[in-house]
Amino acid sequence: MKKNLILLSIAVITILFFTNCDLTKTEDTPVNMKDLEAPAGFKFNTTNQVSINLTSVNLQGNTVPNATFGIYKDDLADSTLTWNFRKVLTASTNENAIYEATISLPTSLDSIWVQSGIGFVRSFPIEITGNGQAEVNGVFPYYHYSPQGRGGSGRNNLDDFQFMTMWFVKHHDEELHYYYLAGNNQGEYNEGHINLTSKPGSNMDVKAFTISDDGVMYFYNLDDKYLYKILPSEIDSNSATPVNALQIGEMNGLDSGDSELNSLEFINGVLYGFGKKDETLYQINHNTAAYSAAFTISFPTRPNNPEITGLTCIGDTVYFLCKKGVSVSRPPHQDDGQIWRLDMITHNITHIITPNQNDLESLAGHPNGKLYLASHNKKWYISDPTVPNWAFLREPSPHIDIKDWDFYYQGEIEEPTDSDGDGIPDVDDAYPNDASRAFQSFTPSETEFATLMYEDLWPSMGDYDMNDLVLDYQICEITNAQHQMVEDSINFNLRASGAGYTLGFAIKFPSDYVLGDPVDPTFNLATLEASDNVIRFFNNQRTIFGVSGSEWINTTDEGLNVPSVEWTVTIPISSAKGAPRTISPWDFPPYNPFIYVNNTRSHEIHLLDYPPTAAMDSSLFDTGDDVSNSGTGSYFLTGNGLPWAVNVTEATDYPLETYQITEGFLHFADWVESSGEGYSDWYSNTGLGYRDNDCIYFPPQD
Repeated sequence: MKKNLILLSIAVITILFFTNCDLTKTEDTPVNMKDLEAPAGFKFNTTNQVSINLTSVNLQGNTVPNATFGIYKDDLADSTLTWNFRKVLTASTNENAIYEATISLPTSLDSIWVQSGIGFVRSFPIEITGNGQAEVNGVFPYYHYSPQGRGGSGRNNLDDFQFMTMWFVKHHDEELHYYYLAGNNQGEYNEGHINLTSKPGSNMDVKAFTISDDGVMYFYNLDDKYLYKILPSEIDSNSATPVNALQIGEMNGLDSGDSELNSLEFINGVLYGFGKKDETLYQINHNTAAYSAAFTISFPTRPNNPEITGLTCIGDTVYFLCKKGVSVSRPPHQDDGQIWRLDMITHNITHIITPNQNDLESLAGHPNGKLYLASHNKKWYISDPTVPNWAFLREPSPHIDIKDWDFYYQGEIEEPTDSDGDGIPDVDDAYPNDASRAFQSFTPSETEFATLMYEDLWPSMGDYDMNDLVLDYQICEITNAQHQMVEDSINFNLRASGAGYTLGFAIKFPSDYVLGDPVDPTFNLATLEASDNVIRFFNNQRTIFGVSGSEWINTTDEGLNVPSVEWTVTIPISSAKGAPRTISPWDFPPYNPFIYVNNTRSHEIHLLDYPPTAAMDSSLFDTGDDVSNSGTGSYFLTGNGLPWAVNVTEATDYPLETYQITEGFLHFADWVESSGEGYSDWYSNTGLGYRDNDCIYFPPQD
């Protein structure tokens, strides 16, 4: 009994400990900001200025001018994001098929994804070049399809990821099926019962299936050893109507006597297929079913005969799948399904990747450059052969037994619609009915805000809780088809002000912008200072919150707690930019944002090393804790290199009143001391030990 009481006591104490303990804390004592030494030259940047240089090409590798595309922060194949991808911009290459620009991206981001044409997707690494600079260089494929909009079965409204429809006949099934892989209508659909019109009574055992460039479907039926075709006119997305398959011809008696044709694919307009075990690629007349051996594949030494179960083509590059029996370099994996690349000229084969699955049976290539694989009656995978890599895609429920499949993106080519005549197809034009607007560039992205945090006691250090003004922003730069600036649309979200002072907020825009009067329908407070390209958005933060007095707002339970305030200001830009942007960070959104104190326009507080405006009282520099030096371009920093403002590239929480930023964000000091090399995501909450929630402000719960 005593033993049980002791154990019970230990359990109670343990529960109480974990109940009252904030598991985000660490044992280390946070660094006091007054003791924090920033390395020389550290700018407290959470973004890199990334130079983008991209070239658009077609599937044959030839340059394609004026190709439209989008840049994203996310892998568009990541189904866990439920298609909530963070778009950064839309644009097009020029008449020389080149796109060059510099954009701000998070320092924690190591790749971007480019989507073009019908859904081609390429990832590009961000190469850091130093001092807040980085670059992306590469080539992306472009080919523009416009869907004719086959209706029915919930597919009337295709989303931005059209042409992700996979077609197949299930093993021993007598129906044509398709699986829509993208958007809100993901899932399997039944096109209808297949009638073998030329040879009634035959059973179905489809081992090979493909779709030609003109939309005709071809399949090989092992049961009667005939090649069939299904015309596009049979496709109506109505499962109640039958699908008539026309007999082309018999293919019995392949050269080796192996009558099982395991794959079909059009390569450069010619139909080819692999026999299951004879390692021979056959050239097939798709009008008569006559065939002949094109050449034989020479595999590496193997303990068993291979089984070739897939053949596909992306552009001019041919890939095939070997199901088992080839020893490449790792004998334990000799029975695993393997992807190989085939050279149609030399007939050489190159091993690409072994996905460690021994039952892979289907392979299809998409113009987005990816290979799609299906295992026997179970899981589907996706692979980028240029990396190479492979990843789990999905496991359909119920399971689908597929021997061969293909995408239906063919046969739907038509001239894209351009309603406003600006040269940008409607599908790629953010403003399809406005010829003066075409593209958007978002900072930080189309679905995100970034956060500005200020201390207001400059030139004195203050308490470094960085919550005297907390303002989120999202900037959309709008350009026309020639990438000339037309307008900035800025969404604001004022969240907090732990200040007794009255604070104004303004942005100094690049000097080569010619600004019009801002449009501020919510407050009508935004004002243009044309002489210095400054827009003042408000003179008193309390006006935005709709309160008066001097209480702290949304920084402590004892102060005022009111809803944050969102509003939008648009700023016309009446002329194109005169020259490409320089590498100065204030030439990129959010440009040069600053606060000013107690309605004194000349008392500005900027981000570290961002220059003041012409209205600044320069006599305030190098007073108090400030060590600004205009001669060296150093502004708004303390003797130990600390700022009075931080721009966080993704919306984040902020400290409670009087708690230093290092107390709430436990890796802030690590980030600073490493010159930004470590914990570049210090503002996030991605793991244990990133925050002490006892020092972070959270709005009161109702």
